[in-house]
Amino acid sequence: QRLEMKLKRLKDEYASIRKELYTRIEENNSLQQELIEYRLKLDYYAQINNQTLLSILPANENDQSTAVQLYLKEKADSQNWQFKCRMYQQKIEQVQRNYESTRDKYKQRLQEERDMFERSKIKYLEHMKNIQKDLHETRQLLEKDTELKMSQESAYQQLVDERRQLLTSMLDKDAKAREMRRENHLLISKIQFLENQMEILNDRVDRTLRERSPYRLDVNSLRLDSNVSIETSARGSPVSP
Repeated sequence: QRLEMKLKRLKDEYASIRKELYTRIEENNSLQQELIEYRLKLDYYAQINNQTLLSILPANENDQSTAVQLYLKEKADSQNWQFKCRMYQQKIEQVQRNYESTRDKYKQRLQEERDMFERSKIKYLEHMKNIQKDLHETRQLLEKDTELKMSQESAYQQLVDERRQLLTSMLDKDAKAREMRRENHLLISKIQFLENQMEILNDRVDRTLRERSPYRLDVNSLRLDSNVSIETSARGSPVSP
């Protein structure tokens, strides 16, 4: 954007200087035209003066003073026109010098601006080249980061699936363990119930035997050993974890 503004400013300055040069050229042409007209008038008056002097002197010698005065007047006019011609010639030369000086300054400045523009252009192109290079490298890094992210997401999803399967397996094992503990508790409850029943039965047998002592039988042969029953039941039931 700064480069475009600078180019616009240079174009405006170029147009202004060019307009000024055209004005100086027109002024120079006008002065040269006036100089030509004055020179023609000067030649004309010089010729008239010569003709007047030649025509008056031989014709009337008595009016020589009048002819001299007329000659001097014409000579003064001629000198006046010569002075004006020199003045316009000096103006033309000054305008020409100003024109050449302005033209040279403009050429020099234009060349400096062109050189500056070329340097800025080269610097800008180099900057754009570096930007494109950085952009390409950034795009490659983004692609690598995207691939790495996808790989990490895939590995993370795999870990999540494995953890879910592990939790499911652990839950299944916990459920089985709870079921086994529940069955074990049931078996223990049944064993305790049987032991209680056996104690009640043994007490009943003892009471019956005491009441019927004549018909008493060998208690050891009829009594059931509760410890043996418990041990036998424990071997047949699963052990609680």
